[in-house]
Amino acid sequence: LMLPLVTYYLQPVDYGRLEVLTSLATLASVVIGFGLANALFRFTSLETDRAGENQAAADGLGLASWSGIVAICLAIIVTPVLSNLLPGGLSEYEVRMVLLTIAFEGVIAMPLAWLRLNDHAYSFFLINTGKALLQAGLTLYLLMQGRGVAGVIEAGFIAAFLQAGLLFLLQIRRTGINLFGPRFKDMLIYGAPLVGSGLVMFMLNGVDRWILADHVGNAQLAQYAIAAKFALAANLLIQPYVMW
Repeated sequence: LMLPLVTYYLQPVDYGRLEVLTSLATLASVVIGFGLANALFRFTSLETDRAGENQAAADGLGLASWSGIVAICLAIIVTPVLSNLLPGGLSEYEVRMVLLTIAFEGVIAMPLAWLRLNDHAYSFFLINTGKALLQAGLTLYLLMQGRGVAGVIEAGFIAAFLQAGLLFLLQIRRTGINLFGPRFKDMLIYGAPLVGSGLVMFMLNGVDRWILADHVGNAQLAQYAIAAKFALAANLLIQPYVMW
């Protein structure tokens, strides 16, 4: 829905650069998320009472928090290298903001998984929809202010930061947090193959942006990316069946 507005304010070259950043975010989210939400489903299913489920969730939130802290440190350290390695002429600021945004991935995914486990559909819907509307509004405002690609990324960072903070506080109130949980090792072992499969999926749908940006330039990449966005409509149509 935002596509006409974003492409109105961004030049094709800028939109192509944004696509390279988006694909970087996809890759980073696979690694940083480390399949922890799926691990939560797995390990809470082994518990026979609510206390055990809460303990598993507290362990998961603690591990997700450590993942975010490590991701923030890596974002600061590796940004200069990544900005030079990636195609598209990305700035250090743009790469750093994307990586910092994805650092909240685990802290967001874990509480959302907990809401699903406990049938809190209303809260799940409100939090996700509120985040989407906030990000869309901020994106439009910053684009109108001439912030360009940086504005789109900044809108995502602000929305992710606020969503992560809200979800973090909500889960701490319900389950607490364990920063040195006994399930950390098992969760990491369970999540490793999920990361591997996510990386394979990125090779099929994501790395193509980097190849195109490197060989045909950002403007041509923008045309390819805009066309690919329309394929999302078909994916959205089958979501009810996927959920079922």
